Amino acid sequence: MNFLSDLYKTTYEGCTGCKILNKNLPVHSIMDYKDFKQADILFVSDSFKINKYGDVTPFDDEESDLILDVLKASDAVPIMDRIQYTASVKCPKIRLDDISKADKDICRKHILATLETVKPKLVFACGNLPLVMLTRKTGIEQKRGRSIPITLESGHECLVVPIYHPFQVIIEPRNRYLFETDVQNAINEFIFKKNSEASFSYTLVDTVDKLRGLNLPLTEDGIVAVDIETEGLNFLTQKILTVSLSFKSNGLYTNYVIPLNHRESRFNEQELGLVLEELKKLFAAPCRKVLHNAKFDLKFLRMAGISRVENVWDTKVMQHLVDENLPKSLKDLVNYYFPHEIKSDANSN
Repeated sequence: MNFLSDLYKTTYEGCTGCKILNKNLPVHSIMDYKDFKQADILFVSDSFKINKYGDVTPFDDEESDLILDVLKASDAVPIMDRIQYTASVKCPKIRLDDISKADKDICRKHILATLETVKPKLVFACGNLPLVMLTRKTGIEQKRGRSIPITLESGHECLVVPIYHPFQVIIEPRNRYLFETDVQNAINEFIFKKNSEASFSYTLVDTVDKLRGLNLPLTEDGIVAVDIETEGLNFLTQKILTVSLSFKSNGLYTNYVIPLNHRESRFNEQELGLVLEELKKLFAAPCRKVLHNAKFDLKFLRMAGISRVENVWDTKVMQHLVDENLPKSLKDLVNYYFPHEIKSDANSN
């Protein structure tokens, strides 16, 4: 009864000035974290739900069942008692568009107090509103699956990983692949420490002789991964800046970057022509050329004078053949097949 009495109070500690209190809501200021204990993982929803029995929860039953299924699939069963759930806004039925910047600032201290109480290692921000409340950043589509470090006033450090809200998975089942991948990768990396940081190095090919000296596997059993960076998306008016090549040489994988029209390129017009002639030999060779969304690269290569490209393998098409319902962006493929890749968003805006 004391809890219900607290819910229906007309004034709330720490919420003075918040205009959400003027909304016609059944309850306000649900300070659930006062009864919380330390946990390793914290799932944060947008705002509280009220079910048909009058219970207040951060996720409804269907959303909770989805999270539980994904946790079981990620081998998280041994730590289920070290997982907690809360809402980023401590009032029910609040969406991102419903809350002003001033009200976010008032309400933010409650979610930060929740983190101070729970002291999690890993925080899943389920949707845009939790992402904004926890990190002051937005853009769930661009940031999901990446880790954003935050430090609390007490000095406790934790990682916030933005993911889709379970409701986005329920209404669009295709999102489940991304939801599962982001949750599993983060738990494996930051809780179970299963993954190690990936390392990557490349060699700059800034002379024609260096390009000619590459031990390219041009025969039919050879494989070369190709990626290009361009000035923009218009192949009719914009140029290729760099061409990157990755292949196995003497038992080791090697990576090379060729600056064609990059501002730091040392090639003069004559040398650039010789570089393109060498690249024509590569693309016309019978070796397998592996690209992602190859049609984009091939248009730019054709405009650069490389019109004959043999034996192309497109990873976007290959993923479609594996499962046409799964996402096919390069970021999603990397997260799925190479979860050890770095996902920190510490310097992202």
